[in-house]
Amino acid sequence: MNRKVKYSLRAIEEQIEILEYIVHKFGCSKANEVFLEMNQTLELIAKNPEIYPASKRKSGLRKCVFSPQTSIYYRIKAEEIEVVSFRPNRIDPKKFKI
Repeated sequence: MNRKVKYSLRAIEEQIEILEYIVHKFGCSKANEVFLEMNQTLELIAKNPEIYPASKRKSGLRKCVFSPQTSIYYRIKAEEIEVVSFRPNRIDPKKFKI
């Protein structure tokens, strides 16, 4: 069963920040490539939500290491997948609250 993917406001803002950074540093084509890869990963999660492990820090969340720079945190709900955050991996986890 494919679930719908829903973004939290925080996740939308973080995704925009990431893509704007990539556009600034690497150009629009690279940002588009990363955006498509994000969507493919989220489609995979929608098909098989338990593919990535549960977060050790926050109960109810799962963590997908999307790239060496970014992890996607999401929550499985009855009818949907809620993307909670796109977290930079280089930030100290204790300083980054979800």
